Amino acid sequence: VWARCGSIYDSNCDGSNDNPNLSSTDNRLLVPESKISDTANYRYFYEGWYIVREDVNIYNTMGSKEFTPAYTGGLWRSNNEQTFVSGAAIDRWVNPVNPGPGNMSSEVVLTDGRLKVAVRTKLLGNGRTRYDYAVMNLDYVSAQLETLSPLNVRMLGRAGISGFSVPATQASVSNISVIDGSASIADWTFANSGNIVFTTPSQAAEIGWSSLYSFSFEANAAAVAGKVALSGRGLANPVLVDLLVPGAGNTGEFFNGFE
Repeated sequence: VWARCGSIYDSNCDGSNDNPNLSSTDNRLLVPESKISDTANYRYFYEGWYIVREDVNIYNTMGSKEFTPAYTGGLWRSNNEQTFVSGAAIDRWVNPVNPGPGNMSSEVVLTDGRLKVAVRTKLLGNGRTRYDYAVMNLDYVSAQLETLSPLNVRMLGRAGISGFSVPATQASVSNISVIDGSASIADWTFANSGNIVFTTPSQAAEIGWSSLYSFSFEANAAAVAGKVALSGRGLANPVLVDLLVPGAGNTGEFFNGFE
């Protein structure tokens, strides 16, 4: 259901377009050039999907393509587009069916939508492991709606995911970071007191519908099966998700795997 009333299209709910002169770039995704210019070290994908009310399988109406960004003729262009692949793009980062060693992906199905949470780990040497988590909000939103009539709906408020935590009570953690799609991550904070807890007090910075944020750190512990937690203003309790987390931290004595 599109909450037209109060939107940029109809801010005063009179049924008329209040912004008929929007430019072709208004409300589009903005990407700093520095984020798409390093084709030697990064791979780039774009993703899109159809929105179908009460869709029983959201994954067969979405897909992604890999491409190479290239600056030619004063414009950034999408070159060398690869084959279209159905499904969520996060599944190309960690395949749920065949994740590979040290990786894992889990689907989260809530009353108000779905999310996917995935992790990739990398052994760094000296007993340390890098953990890269991705939280993809596919179509979850906890919304407060006012139905003026069947075709006139106003959104009074909405909530996404505002907290992500990883248990690390037995590990020493460093190099913690958050990437939320903006040039600055000051709108997310983290605390490292046993568990690594990422939070945002800003509604604008929540992991909203159709957004992916990543959370990373290094720990002196190898990955073991555990549970991470998602929280938000629309959730009565944190949602626990099966994933890989840091195990018992090594003391420098047996971190080569000998027992």
